Amino acid sequence: MCGIAGIVAPPGTVNESAAFARKSAALLRHRGPDGEGQWTAPLSGTTVLFSHRRLAIIDLSNDASQPMTARDLTVVLNGEIYNHVELRSELETKGYRFRTKSDTEVLLAAYEYWGADCLEHFSGMFAFAIADLRTQELFLARDPFGIKPLFYVSTPSAFAFASEAAPLLPFLSHRQINKRRLDDYLSIGTADAGSDTFFAGISQLPQAHFIRLSLRTWPLRVPKAKRYWRLPAPSENKVSMDDAAEEFRDLFLDSVRLHLRSDVPIGVAVSGGIDSSSILAGARQVLGKDAPVLAFCYEASEKAISDGPWARIAIEAAHAEARFFQIRAGKIRDDLRRVVEIQGEPFVNPAVYAQFRLFRECSAMGIKVLLEGQGADEMLGGYPYFLPPRVASLLQQGRVLQALRLARKRPIHVMRHAIAALRATGRDPEESPFRAALRRAIETSTLPSYLRWGDRNAMGWSVENRVPFLNTRLAEFLHTLPEEAFISADGTTKFVLRRAMKDLVPEPILNRRDKIGFGTPYVLWLEEMRPELARLLATGYPRPAEQTIRQIALKAKPFLQGSPVSPSLARRLWGLLTLLMWIDVFQVSLESNLEPARPTREKDPTPQEESVG
Repeated sequence: MCGIAGIVAPPGTVNESAAFARKSAALLRHRGPDGEGQWTAPLSGTTVLFSHRRLAIIDLSNDASQPMTARDLTVVLNGEIYNHVELRSELETKGYRFRTKSDTEVLLAAYEYWGADCLEHFSGMFAFAIADLRTQELFLARDPFGIKPLFYVSTPSAFAFASEAAPLLPFLSHRQINKRRLDDYLSIGTADAGSDTFFAGISQLPQAHFIRLSLRTWPLRVPKAKRYWRLPAPSENKVSMDDAAEEFRDLFLDSVRLHLRSDVPIGVAVSGGIDSSSILAGARQVLGKDAPVLAFCYEASEKAISDGPWARIAIEAAHAEARFFQIRAGKIRDDLRRVVEIQGEPFVNPAVYAQFRLFRECSAMGIKVLLEGQGADEMLGGYPYFLPPRVASLLQQGRVLQALRLARKRPIHVMRHAIAALRATGRDPEESPFRAALRRAIETSTLPSYLRWGDRNAMGWSVENRVPFLNTRLAEFLHTLPEEAFISADGTTKFVLRRAMKDLVPEPILNRRDKIGFGTPYVLWLEEMRPELARLLATGYPRPAEQTIRQIALKAKPFLQGSPVSPSLARRLWGLLTLLMWIDVFQVSLESNLEPARPTREKDPTPQEESVG
């Protein structure tokens, strides 16, 4: 895990490029405090320069430092190639020899041998850039789920990329908000998918995409990014649920095994839900009964929203050492501006702050790698909003009685949304309403936001967060299972996971049906931030912002005058607070040349309605 940056500029701009590299290294230091490196190549048509900040996780020797060069290929990598051991063995049979134990060197050899097809061989989380002096090309790629970020900007004077947007801001003539992003954020609550960012003029490489740019002449032409992986079309296997659970268990434990590869101490984030409890139990299964396992748990001070008792059950069953922590009243006033700065963009979910503090606890304990349960709800249909699409799929199949039974607890609400999901898919859909909802959750609606929050919070404390559920082999297998494996006939969610983890995860957690995650006292936190919200709202916002921001601000007036606030309004005001703080921190203008685009996807519940953990 690291911070990477690079620049391609016209010939004769070495000094300017070197200045960018120094500035980038300073801004990305939190992503890699263990080392710094630079590389440059003045070509006939362009000047290329890479900058790297290292967080040493695999092969701690100086030989594994970056940028790394081999046979006219130079790479900067952020992330991990978890199956580098297996790939190393395969490449050795093809004549390659290696001087380090690092995954970076394996990546270089894989690219040299397979070219862009190397991406199909990687199991990992990554964003990387390769300068190929053989073909004079720049190759940029991002992992299948978008766990690791990669931003870029193209101007008449330079093409530059970085792990965060901050190093690219000097290339903008004006810091203007992307109105399309703002519109999505205020109306849908999510704004992390696709190639847009909140900064007009700065793009991000989407998940599962790569770009190849020619370095032969200036100016560079930035081609359209190409997708190299996506969730496959459903092709249901006629397997028993017991067989499906057994294969899922094997694939999941193998993913945990790969995610435990590290030359530094590892911890596990535990909330007491089935996702994080499965990872903890899986780690114990893979490491053996005597290996030390350290678990970290945020424990809300209010019992009604605390997962602490459940987490203790999971931790005791795994015979792990536990580190519980709480957030004292008043601390958010000291921390929130820093959280917004680290996130780089606004966020709607107050649990982001609890997660920020979790990684701080890890860092204080000397833990540089933390495994999390992120992605399980999107992969397995675990959120409540998956129920209506599941009912819609049954209706589509003519299974009306089963649909009514599944909707029995909230029949009017569920049926209304199920019918809307049916209408959205059409008469002859390529995938069922439930499969479409899974795809949206992974690609556009919830997961991209959660992954951004996790990456920035972890790297803000120089910790690498790993997510074993986000594994392409696991995802592809799940899309061969019938929908009953996700939500069973009686409404049990993540059915195949619960069946697979039997005898590993404690039975009370397997049978648990409520969902808390990172439960937070967000109403209290908002009250603590009331003076800051009032200060920010006192600023005059020009059009078009006054039609969006001011509508919410009007509803905040009684709260700012001391009245209590409802939980639903408090969540909206939290999103407004972080938006205004982001504008203030990064000095962004709300004037924009980009017109708002009405959201075209079906509105699923937003990330503010779900937990981070």
